[in-house]
Amino acid sequence: LRLGVNKELDPLYVATRALPKAQSYEGHPFMVEAAVSIGGKGINTGLAAEPGLYIHRFANRIPLLFEAGADVVTRVAKTKIKWSSYKIDPKKDNVQVFVSIVS
Repeated sequence: LRLGVNKELDPLYVATRALPKAQSYEGHPFMVEAAVSIGGKGINTGLAAEPGLYIHRFANRIPLLFEAGADVVTRVAKTKIKWSSYKIDPKKDNVQVFVSIVS
């Protein structure tokens, strides 16, 4: 995930985290990776992205069961994370959150 974010967005900063090993739920194995990037280019434009908080969700076999904006990833990123604790202001900074669920 880190390589893809760096290649496509060329951010000022990127942090990634993945589960140390595959997990399973009701017999279905899965891996979760997450990344946060600050600054860089927009996903589709190749130009400097506008300030704001952008959420990108990926899944291969597990369907994304919720509409964008109605899932737990979006709710946590928008309401539960205190971005100011990290000296980040989503109103002034380009913050992109990526979550990948692979089964």
